[in-house]
Amino acid sequence: MLIKDIFATAIQERIEPVVKVADRNPAIQLNELQHLVITPQWETYLHRMLEAYTDAFDRDDEQGIGIWISGFFGSGKSLLMKVLGILLEGGDLLGQSVHHLFLSRLPGHSRERSDLERFLAICQRKLATSVIGGNLHAQLSSSNDPLALVVFKLFARQHGYTHNWPLAWAVEYQLDVRDLSAEFHRVASELSGQDWSEVANDPDFYTDVLYQAAATVLPDHFQGADAVERAVMAAVQSGITPEMLIDRLRRWCSAQDSGGRRHKVLLQLDELGQWIASGNANERIMQVQALVETAAQDGEGRLWIAVTAHGDVQALQQNVQQEQYAKISQRFDLQCKLSNEDISQVVEERLLRKTQAARIDLSQRFAQRSGDITDLGTVQQAQRIFASPDAESFPLFYPYLPWTVTAIPHVVKGIAQATGRDEALTGSNRTMIGVVQGGIIDTPGLLTS
Repeated sequence: MLIKDIFATAIQERIEPVVKVADRNPAIQLNELQHLVITPQWETYLHRMLEAYTDAFDRDDEQGIGIWISGFFGSGKSLLMKVLGILLEGGDLLGQSVHHLFLSRLPGHSRERSDLERFLAICQRKLATSVIGGNLHAQLSSSNDPLALVVFKLFARQHGYTHNWPLAWAVEYQLDVRDLSAEFHRVASELSGQDWSEVANDPDFYTDVLYQAAATVLPDHFQGADAVERAVMAAVQSGITPEMLIDRLRRWCSAQDSGGRRHKVLLQLDELGQWIASGNANERIMQVQALVETAAQDGEGRLWIAVTAHGDVQALQQNVQQEQYAKISQRFDLQCKLSNEDISQVVEERLLRKTQAARIDLSQRFAQRSGDITDLGTVQQAQRIFASPDAESFPLFYPYLPWTVTAIPHVVKGIAQATGRDEALTGSNRTMIGVVQGGIIDTPGLLTS
Protein backbone atom coordinates (compact mmCIF):
# COMPACT_ATOMS: atom_id res chain seq x y z
CA MET A 1 0.00 0.00 0.00
CA LEU A 2 1.44 3.36 -1.06
CA ILE A 3 1.36 6.24 1.39
CA LYS A 4 -0.91 8.23 -0.93
CA ASP A 5 -3.50 5.42 -0.65
CA ILE A 6 -3.71 5.34 3.15
CA PHE A 7 -5.58 8.65 3.49
CA ALA A 8 -9.34 8.99 3.66
CA THR A 9 -8.86 12.68 2.87
CA ALA A 10 -7.89 14.44 -0.35
CA ILE A 11 -4.36 14.88 0.93
CA GLN A 12 -2.91 15.89 -2.44
CA GLU A 13 -5.39 18.74 -3.01
CA ARG A 14 -3.68 21.75 -1.51
CA ILE A 15 -6.03 23.53 0.86
CA GLU A 16 -6.71 27.18 0.16
CA PRO A 17 -5.19 29.01 3.15
CA VAL A 18 -7.55 32.01 3.10
CA VAL A 19 -11.35 31.84 3.09
CA LYS A 20 -12.96 34.51 0.94
CA VAL A 21 -16.31 35.42 2.43
CA ALA A 22 -17.43 37.17 -0.75
CA ASP A 23 -16.66 34.18 -2.99
CA ARG A 24 -20.14 32.92 -3.88
CA ASN A 25 -18.96 30.35 -6.42
CA PRO A 26 -21.19 27.28 -5.80
CA ALA A 27 -18.29 24.88 -6.38
CA ILE A 28 -16.17 26.69 -3.80
CA GLN A 29 -18.98 26.79 -1.25
CA LEU A 30 -19.77 23.12 -1.83
CA ASN A 31 -16.13 22.17 -1.30
CA GLU A 32 -16.01 24.16 1.93
CA LEU A 33 -19.08 22.35 3.26
CA GLN A 34 -17.93 18.92 2.13
CA HIS A 35 -14.65 19.29 4.04
CA LEU A 36 -16.07 21.11 7.03
CA VAL A 37 -14.76 19.98 10.41
CA ILE A 38 -17.37 20.83 13.03
CA THR A 39 -15.55 21.00 16.34
CA PRO A 40 -17.29 21.26 19.73
CA GLN A 41 -16.82 25.03 19.89
CA TRP A 42 -18.14 25.43 16.32
CA GLU A 43 -21.18 23.35 17.21
CA THR A 44 -21.82 25.47 20.30
CA TYR A 45 -21.53 28.77 18.45
CA LEU A 46 -23.62 27.70 15.46
CA HIS A 47 -26.32 26.45 17.83
CA ARG A 48 -26.30 29.79 19.64
CA MET A 49 -26.46 31.88 16.46
CA LEU A 50 -29.10 29.81 14.70
CA GLU A 51 -31.23 29.67 17.84
CA ALA A 52 -31.20 33.46 18.20
CA TYR A 53 -31.85 34.03 14.50
CA THR A 54 -34.79 31.64 14.26
CA ASP A 55 -36.24 32.62 17.63
CA ALA A 56 -36.56 36.19 16.32
CA PHE A 57 -37.84 35.20 12.88
CA ASP A 58 -41.01 37.31 13.07
CA ARG A 59 -40.06 39.97 15.63
CA ASP A 60 -39.89 43.48 14.22
CA ASP A 61 -38.45 44.88 17.46
CA GLU A 62 -35.45 42.55 17.76
CA GLN A 63 -32.49 44.47 19.20
CA GLY A 64 -29.71 41.87 19.46
CA ILE A 65 -29.00 41.71 15.74
CA GLY A 66 -25.19 41.73 15.96
CA ILE A 67 -22.79 38.77 15.83
CA TRP A 68 -19.13 39.37 16.79
CA ILE A 69 -16.72 36.55 15.88
CA SER A 70 -13.21 36.93 17.27
CA GLY A 71 -10.05 34.85 17.36
CA PHE A 72 -6.41 34.77 16.34
CA PHE A 73 -5.30 34.84 12.72
CA GLY A 74 -6.15 31.60 10.94
CA SER A 75 -8.55 30.43 13.65
CA GLY A 76 -11.46 30.05 11.23
CA LYS A 77 -13.40 33.27 11.92
CA SER A 78 -14.15 33.97 8.28
CA LEU A 79 -15.13 30.38 7.58
CA LEU A 80 -17.51 30.29 10.54
CA MET A 81 -19.19 33.49 9.38
CA LYS A 82 -19.36 32.23 5.79
CA VAL A 83 -20.86 28.88 6.81
CA LEU A 84 -23.49 30.67 8.90
CA GLY A 85 -24.49 32.66 5.82
CA ILE A 86 -24.62 29.55 3.64
CA LEU A 87 -26.90 27.82 6.16
CA LEU A 88 -29.23 30.81 6.46
CA GLU A 89 -29.57 31.03 2.68
CA GLY A 90 -30.14 27.28 2.45
CA GLY A 91 -31.18 25.76 -0.85
CA ASP A 92 -28.92 23.60 -2.98
CA LEU A 93 -25.33 23.80 -4.18
CA LEU A 94 -24.82 21.99 -7.47
CA GLY A 95 -27.76 19.73 -6.71
CA GLN A 96 -26.85 18.96 -3.10
CA SER A 97 -28.94 20.20 -0.17
CA VAL A 98 -26.95 22.66 1.93
CA HIS A 99 -28.72 21.67 5.14
CA HIS A 100 -28.41 17.91 4.58
CA LEU A 101 -24.73 18.27 3.74
CA PHE A 102 -24.07 20.32 6.85
CA LEU A 103 -25.91 17.87 9.09
CA SER A 104 -23.87 15.02 7.62
CA ARG A 105 -20.70 16.78 8.79
CA LEU A 106 -21.83 16.82 12.43
CA PRO A 107 -20.00 14.30 14.60
CA GLY A 108 -21.91 11.12 15.36
CA HIS A 109 -22.06 12.00 19.06
CA SER A 110 -23.43 15.51 18.45
CA ARG A 111 -25.64 16.68 21.31
CA GLU A 112 -27.02 19.60 19.29
CA ARG A 113 -28.15 17.71 16.19
CA SER A 114 -31.88 17.72 16.92
CA ASP A 115 -31.87 21.43 17.77
CA LEU A 116 -29.83 22.30 14.69
CA GLU A 117 -32.22 20.31 12.50
CA ARG A 118 -35.13 22.24 14.00
CA PHE A 119 -33.46 25.63 13.50
CA LEU A 120 -32.65 24.86 9.88
CA ALA A 121 -36.22 23.68 9.27
CA ILE A 122 -37.49 27.05 10.53
CA CYS A 123 -35.06 28.82 8.20
CA GLN A 124 -36.41 26.80 5.31
CA ARG A 125 -40.13 27.21 6.07
CA LYS A 126 -40.48 30.66 7.57
CA LEU A 127 -37.45 32.70 6.51
CA ALA A 128 -35.58 33.73 3.41
CA THR A 129 -32.16 35.30 3.86
CA SER A 130 -29.90 37.22 1.50
CA VAL A 131 -26.24 37.29 2.53
CA ILE A 132 -24.23 40.36 1.58
CA GLY A 133 -20.64 41.00 2.55
CA GLY A 134 -16.95 40.60 2.09
CA ASN A 135 -13.57 41.83 3.26
CA LEU A 136 -13.87 45.50 4.16
CA HIS A 137 -10.36 46.34 2.96
CA ALA A 138 -11.05 44.94 -0.50
CA GLN A 139 -13.98 47.35 -0.88
CA LEU A 140 -12.15 50.55 -0.02
CA SER A 141 -11.55 52.71 -3.07
CA SER A 142 -10.67 55.45 -0.61
CA SER A 143 -9.45 55.21 2.95
CA ASN A 144 -12.04 57.85 3.83
CA ASP A 145 -15.04 55.82 2.65
CA PRO A 146 -17.52 55.65 5.55
CA LEU A 147 -18.76 52.25 6.66
CA ALA A 148 -22.29 52.80 5.31
CA LEU A 149 -20.86 53.46 1.85
CA VAL A 150 -18.62 50.39 2.03
CA VAL A 151 -21.63 48.24 2.93
CA PHE A 152 -23.64 49.60 0.02
CA LYS A 153 -20.73 48.85 -2.32
CA LEU A 154 -20.91 45.24 -1.14
CA PHE A 155 -24.66 45.21 -1.85
CA ALA A 156 -24.14 46.80 -5.28
CA ARG A 157 -21.43 44.36 -6.30
CA GLN A 158 -23.52 41.35 -5.35
CA HIS A 159 -26.45 42.68 -7.40
CA GLY A 160 -24.36 43.26 -10.51
CA TYR A 161 -24.43 47.04 -10.45
CA THR A 162 -21.65 49.15 -11.97
CA HIS A 163 -18.61 50.12 -9.92
CA ASN A 164 -19.83 53.72 -9.83
CA TRP A 165 -21.54 53.87 -6.43
CA PRO A 166 -23.48 57.16 -6.97
CA LEU A 167 -24.98 55.73 -10.16
CA ALA A 168 -25.70 52.46 -8.39
CA TRP A 169 -27.41 54.26 -5.50
CA ALA A 170 -29.41 56.84 -7.45
CA VAL A 171 -30.30 54.86 -10.57
CA GLU A 172 -29.43 51.17 -10.69
CA TYR A 173 -31.12 50.32 -7.41
CA GLN A 174 -34.33 51.95 -8.65
CA LEU A 175 -34.14 50.01 -11.89
CA ASP A 176 -33.54 46.81 -9.94
CA VAL A 177 -36.58 47.15 -7.67
CA ARG A 178 -38.72 47.81 -10.75
CA ASP A 179 -37.34 44.64 -12.36
CA LEU A 180 -35.76 46.70 -15.17
CA SER A 181 -32.10 45.81 -14.69
CA ALA A 182 -31.99 43.36 -17.59
CA GLU A 183 -33.50 45.94 -19.93
CA PHE A 184 -31.06 48.59 -18.69
CA HIS A 185 -28.13 46.26 -19.37
CA ARG A 186 -29.47 45.43 -22.83
CA VAL A 187 -29.90 49.06 -23.82
CA ALA A 188 -26.48 50.06 -22.45
CA SER A 189 -24.84 47.21 -24.35
CA GLU A 190 -26.68 48.15 -27.53
CA LEU A 191 -25.68 51.82 -27.26
CA SER A 192 -22.04 51.05 -26.47
CA GLY A 193 -21.59 48.04 -28.72
CA GLN A 194 -20.00 46.22 -25.75
CA ASP A 195 -21.02 43.43 -23.41
CA TRP A 196 -22.57 44.61 -20.17
CA SER A 197 -19.63 43.27 -18.13
CA GLU A 198 -17.29 45.61 -20.00
CA VAL A 199 -19.56 48.59 -19.39
CA ALA A 200 -20.09 47.73 -15.72
CA ASN A 201 -16.37 47.40 -15.05
CA ASP A 202 -15.55 50.77 -16.60
CA PRO A 203 -18.53 53.02 -15.84
CA ASP A 204 -16.50 56.23 -15.99
CA PHE A 205 -15.65 55.65 -19.64
CA TYR A 206 -19.24 54.73 -20.49
CA THR A 207 -20.92 57.45 -18.40
CA ASP A 208 -22.83 59.00 -21.31
CA VAL A 209 -24.05 55.59 -22.43
CA LEU A 210 -25.24 54.69 -18.94
CA TYR A 211 -27.09 57.98 -18.46
CA GLN A 212 -28.78 57.66 -21.84
CA ALA A 213 -29.73 54.05 -21.18
CA ALA A 214 -31.26 54.96 -17.80
CA ALA A 215 -33.30 57.77 -19.38
CA THR A 216 -34.48 55.38 -22.09
CA VAL A 217 -35.59 52.67 -19.66
CA LEU A 218 -37.17 55.04 -17.13
CA PRO A 219 -38.62 57.83 -19.31
CA ASP A 220 -41.37 58.71 -16.84
CA HIS A 221 -38.80 59.49 -14.16
CA PHE A 222 -35.82 60.82 -16.10
CA GLN A 223 -36.53 63.45 -18.75
CA GLY A 224 -33.28 62.80 -20.60
CA ALA A 225 -29.67 62.06 -19.68
CA ASP A 226 -29.32 65.42 -17.88
CA ALA A 227 -31.92 64.35 -15.34
CA VAL A 228 -29.95 61.15 -14.67
CA GLU A 229 -26.78 63.20 -14.15
CA ARG A 230 -28.56 65.44 -11.65
CA ALA A 231 -29.74 62.42 -9.67
CA VAL A 232 -26.21 61.00 -9.60
CA MET A 233 -24.71 64.33 -8.49
CA ALA A 234 -27.31 64.59 -5.74
CA ALA A 235 -26.15 61.21 -4.44
CA VAL A 236 -22.53 62.39 -4.44
CA GLN A 237 -23.45 65.50 -2.46
CA SER A 238 -25.64 63.77 0.12
CA GLY A 239 -23.51 60.66 0.55
CA ILE A 240 -24.93 57.58 2.27
CA THR A 241 -25.73 57.72 5.97
CA PRO A 242 -26.49 54.70 8.17
CA GLU A 243 -30.12 55.84 8.30
CA MET A 244 -30.38 56.00 4.50
CA LEU A 245 -28.71 52.60 4.07
CA ILE A 246 -30.80 50.77 6.68
CA ASP A 247 -34.02 52.31 5.38
CA ARG A 248 -33.24 51.17 1.85
CA LEU A 249 -32.21 47.65 2.88
CA ARG A 250 -35.28 47.29 5.10
CA ARG A 251 -37.62 48.31 2.30
CA TRP A 252 -35.77 46.01 -0.09
CA CYS A 253 -36.30 43.10 2.31
CA SER A 254 -40.00 43.87 2.68
CA ALA A 255 -40.41 43.78 -1.09
CA GLN A 256 -38.88 40.29 -1.17
CA ASP A 257 -41.40 38.70 1.21
CA SER A 258 -43.27 35.88 -0.50
CA GLY A 259 -44.81 32.50 0.14
CA GLY A 260 -45.25 33.19 3.84
CA ARG A 261 -41.50 33.60 4.31
CA ARG A 262 -40.10 36.75 5.91
CA HIS A 263 -37.04 38.11 4.14
CA LYS A 264 -33.94 39.20 6.02
CA VAL A 265 -30.42 40.31 5.18
CA LEU A 266 -27.23 39.16 6.91
CA LEU A 267 -24.44 41.67 6.44
CA GLN A 268 -21.04 39.99 6.71
CA LEU A 269 -18.25 42.44 7.50
CA ASP A 270 -15.05 40.44 7.38
CA GLU A 271 -11.90 41.80 9.04
CA LEU A 272 -13.74 44.66 10.74
CA GLY A 273 -10.96 44.79 13.31
CA GLN A 274 -8.36 45.54 10.65
CA TRP A 275 -10.62 48.20 9.13
CA ILE A 276 -10.92 49.89 12.52
CA ALA A 277 -7.18 49.72 13.14
CA SER A 278 -6.29 51.13 9.71
CA GLY A 279 -7.89 54.51 10.42
CA ASN A 280 -8.98 56.67 13.33
CA ALA A 281 -10.05 53.90 15.70
CA ASN A 282 -12.41 56.00 17.80
CA GLU A 283 -14.12 57.50 14.75
CA ARG A 284 -14.50 54.15 13.01
CA ILE A 285 -15.85 52.43 16.09
CA MET A 286 -18.47 55.15 16.28
CA GLN A 287 -19.39 54.36 12.67
CA VAL A 288 -19.83 50.71 13.65
CA GLN A 289 -21.96 51.77 16.60
CA ALA A 290 -24.10 54.02 14.40
CA LEU A 291 -24.67 51.28 11.81
CA VAL A 292 -25.59 48.51 14.24
CA GLU A 293 -27.67 50.90 16.38
CA THR A 294 -29.65 52.06 13.35
CA ALA A 295 -30.12 48.48 12.15
CA ALA A 296 -31.47 47.49 15.56
CA GLN A 297 -33.79 50.46 15.93
CA ASP A 298 -35.03 50.92 12.36
CA GLY A 299 -34.41 47.57 10.67
CA GLU A 300 -37.57 45.90 12.00
CA GLY A 301 -35.56 42.80 12.85
CA ARG A 302 -34.76 42.21 9.19
CA LEU A 303 -31.12 43.33 9.15
CA TRP A 304 -28.50 41.32 11.03
CA ILE A 305 -24.80 42.16 11.10
CA ALA A 306 -21.99 39.64 11.56
CA VAL A 307 -18.38 40.79 11.88
CA THR A 308 -14.99 39.22 12.37
CA ALA A 309 -12.12 40.75 14.30
CA HIS A 310 -8.89 39.67 15.94
CA GLY A 311 -10.05 41.00 19.30
CA ASP A 312 -13.36 40.56 21.05
CA VAL A 313 -15.88 43.32 21.76
CA GLN A 314 -14.23 44.05 25.10
CA ALA A 315 -11.09 45.18 23.23
CA LEU A 316 -13.03 48.25 22.02
CA GLN A 317 -13.25 49.74 25.51
CA GLN A 318 -9.87 51.45 25.30
CA ASN A 319 -10.86 53.44 22.20
CA VAL A 320 -14.35 54.73 22.91
CA GLN A 321 -16.36 56.29 25.69
CA GLN A 322 -18.17 53.93 28.01
CA GLU A 323 -21.56 54.96 26.63
CA GLN A 324 -20.63 54.03 23.05
CA TYR A 325 -19.03 50.79 24.20
CA ALA A 326 -22.15 49.81 26.15
CA LYS A 327 -24.33 50.34 23.08
CA ILE A 328 -22.04 48.28 20.82
CA SER A 329 -21.78 45.49 23.37
CA GLN A 330 -25.56 45.40 23.75
CA ARG A 331 -26.18 45.19 20.01
CA PHE A 332 -23.52 42.51 19.47
CA ASP A 333 -25.32 40.21 21.86
CA LEU A 334 -23.95 37.09 20.13
CA GLN A 335 -20.21 36.87 20.74
CA CYS A 336 -18.13 33.93 19.52
CA LYS A 337 -14.49 33.70 20.57
CA LEU A 338 -12.59 30.98 18.72
CA SER A 339 -9.66 29.32 20.44
CA ASN A 340 -7.05 26.81 19.28
CA GLU A 341 -8.29 24.03 21.54
CA ASP A 342 -9.52 21.94 18.60
CA ILE A 343 -6.43 22.19 16.37
CA SER A 344 -5.60 18.48 16.61
CA GLN A 345 -9.13 17.49 15.62
CA VAL A 346 -9.09 19.83 12.62
CA VAL A 347 -5.72 18.52 11.43
CA GLU A 348 -6.81 14.91 11.85
CA GLU A 349 -10.17 15.26 10.08
CA ARG A 350 -8.94 17.60 7.36
CA LEU A 351 -5.65 15.87 6.55
CA LEU A 352 -4.45 12.81 8.45
CA ARG A 353 -7.58 10.65 8.71
CA LYS A 354 -6.91 7.17 7.34
CA THR A 355 -9.01 4.58 5.57
CA GLN A 356 -10.18 1.64 7.67
CA ALA A 357 -7.84 -0.71 5.85
CA ALA A 358 -4.89 1.62 6.44
CA ARG A 359 -5.70 1.97 10.15
CA ILE A 360 -5.76 -1.79 10.56
CA ASP A 361 -2.51 -2.22 8.63
CA LEU A 362 -0.69 0.53 10.56
CA SER A 363 -1.94 -0.84 13.89
CA GLN A 364 -0.60 -4.27 12.98
CA ARG A 365 2.75 -2.77 11.96
CA PHE A 366 2.97 -0.97 15.29
CA ALA A 367 2.15 -4.19 17.20
CA GLN A 368 4.88 -6.05 15.31
CA ARG A 369 7.57 -3.43 16.01
CA SER A 370 6.22 -1.46 18.93
CA GLY A 371 9.53 -1.38 20.77
CA ASP A 372 11.51 0.06 17.86
CA ILE A 373 8.78 2.56 16.94
CA THR A 374 8.39 3.71 20.54
CA ASP A 375 12.14 4.22 20.90
CA LEU A 376 12.29 6.10 17.58
CA GLY A 377 9.30 8.26 18.45
CA THR A 378 10.25 9.19 22.00
CA VAL A 379 11.88 12.57 22.59
CA GLN A 380 14.66 12.40 25.16
CA GLN A 381 15.68 15.16 27.58
CA ALA A 382 13.23 17.73 26.18
CA GLN A 383 11.99 20.70 28.20
CA ARG A 384 8.47 19.84 27.15
CA ILE A 385 6.83 16.46 27.48
CA PHE A 386 5.80 14.89 24.18
CA ALA A 387 3.75 11.71 24.14
CA SER A 388 5.39 8.58 22.76
CA PRO A 389 3.65 6.70 19.94
CA ASP A 390 1.20 3.97 20.86
CA ALA A 391 -1.26 1.69 19.06
CA GLU A 392 -3.78 4.53 18.72
CA SER A 393 -1.59 7.55 17.96
CA PHE A 394 0.81 5.87 15.51
CA PRO A 395 -1.86 5.17 12.83
CA LEU A 396 -3.45 8.55 13.48
CA PHE A 397 -0.35 10.70 12.86
CA TYR A 398 1.44 8.55 10.30
CA PRO A 399 3.54 9.34 8.23
CA TYR A 400 4.53 11.68 11.06
CA LEU A 401 5.50 10.54 14.50
CA PRO A 402 3.09 12.01 17.07
CA TRP A 403 5.64 14.31 18.69
CA THR A 404 6.46 16.06 15.41
CA VAL A 405 2.91 17.31 14.90
CA THR A 406 2.61 18.31 18.56
CA ALA A 407 5.87 20.25 18.29
CA ILE A 408 4.88 22.30 15.23
CA PRO A 409 3.17 25.16 17.15
CA HIS A 410 6.21 25.44 19.46
CA VAL A 411 8.63 25.54 16.53
CA VAL A 412 6.59 28.16 14.68
CA LYS A 413 6.23 30.17 17.88
CA GLY A 414 10.01 30.24 18.29
CA ILE A 415 10.43 31.47 14.73
CA ALA A 416 7.73 34.11 15.24
CA GLN A 417 9.35 35.38 18.43
CA ALA A 418 12.77 35.55 16.80
CA THR A 419 11.38 37.66 13.94
CA GLY A 420 9.05 39.81 16.03
CA ARG A 421 5.87 38.33 14.56
CA ASP A 422 2.56 38.02 16.35
CA GLU A 423 2.38 34.85 18.46
CA ALA A 424 -1.28 34.51 17.47
CA LEU A 425 -0.09 33.20 14.12
CA THR A 426 1.74 30.26 15.66
CA GLY A 427 -1.11 28.06 16.81
CA SER A 428 -3.66 28.69 14.14
CA ASN A 429 -5.54 26.05 12.17
CA ARG A 430 -4.23 27.73 9.01
CA THR A 431 -0.59 27.41 10.11
CA MET A 432 -0.97 23.82 11.24
CA ILE A 433 -2.74 22.69 8.09
CA GLY A 434 -0.20 24.44 5.88
CA VAL A 435 2.82 22.91 7.64
CA VAL A 436 1.40 19.40 8.02
CA GLN A 437 0.11 19.17 4.45
CA GLY A 438 3.19 20.86 3.02
CA GLY A 439 5.48 18.37 4.71
CA ILE A 440 3.64 15.49 3.03
CA ILE A 441 2.99 16.73 -0.49
CA ASP A 442 6.19 18.76 -0.88
CA THR A 443 8.55 15.93 0.14
CA PRO A 444 9.72 14.35 -3.12
CA GLY A 445 8.68 10.71 -3.48
CA LEU A 446 6.92 10.46 -0.10
CA LEU A 447 3.41 9.83 -1.38
CA THR A 448 4.54 7.18 -3.83
CA SER A 449 6.67 5.27 -1.34
